[in-house]
Amino acid sequence: MGLQDDTLAIVELTARYNQVIDGGFTDRVEEVFTPDARFSSPAHGIERQGTAEIAEMALGSSGHFVHVTTNNIITVDGDNAEQRCTLMLFALSPDGAATLSRVGWYDDQLVRAADGWRFTARAVSFPNM
Repeated sequence: MGLQDDTLAIVELTARYNQVIDGGFTDRVEEVFTPDARFSSPAHGIERQGTAEIAEMALGSSGHFVHVTTNNIITVDGDNAEQRCTLMLFALSPDGAATLSRVGWYDDQLVRAADGWRFTARAVSFPNM
């Protein structure tokens, strides 16, 4: 796989993460994270370790938010990669209307698994929090 293929695969993985979390697809968390992955949001005091804890978090946010990511900066080093991307988090009202809630960043560590890239660590940060 070439650098452009790796970069595209990581951008696609990031989009898949958004859909898994937004949809509450707890049975698909292992498609985006390694079994021992870590997710953190220091501003909110959130620290999750492993796909079971991350799946529980996904279930809690299902139907409440839409994650949109862009401006992906990706560095690939063999079977490891780092990514920083911008997060736009939209809150959903019961009638389906979306309002921009926050803008922040994801800082990611990734590894190439046998069946594609996976997050090993994902940290979200928001300015002024």
